[in-house]
Amino acid sequence: MRMTRVYYNDNGILLPGLMVQRLLRKSFFVPFDSGGTFTHRYIQDKKKLIPYTHKSYQTFYKNTYHPGTCIMLLCKKSNTASIPAGTIGHVDHVDDAGTLHCIFSHNRSLTLTPGVDVFRMMENLDLY
Repeated sequence: MRMTRVYYNDNGILLPGLMVQRLLRKSFFVPFDSGGTFTHRYIQDKKKLIPYTHKSYQTFYKNTYHPGTCIMLLCKKSNTASIPAGTIGHVDHVDDAGTLHCIFSHNRSLTLTPGVDVFRMMENLDLY
């Protein structure tokens, strides 16, 4: 059995965890934090696996969330911002740490940290 640290692309959000490869059996992914949506997942598409490096993490978010990408805020971990869940906004830019800087209604800005804050990518809408 061989275990490798990887990120798993779960619909545009990278989940850190282990890929477990077994002889003559299907490989599967186990997230480090199993409090999420699943405890393990069999690997059907190896393209969903990304090397476990800071550089690949940054590159993924910069390539996936271009400026203008529409997103919906589902839950902000620190509730200091007065932007309610379900608010739709757009990505202004992604910084070098992979944090999304977003603009919501009334030009309110908010940073979203993947893996901490919960959001999802929306189909492009004409918002502004």
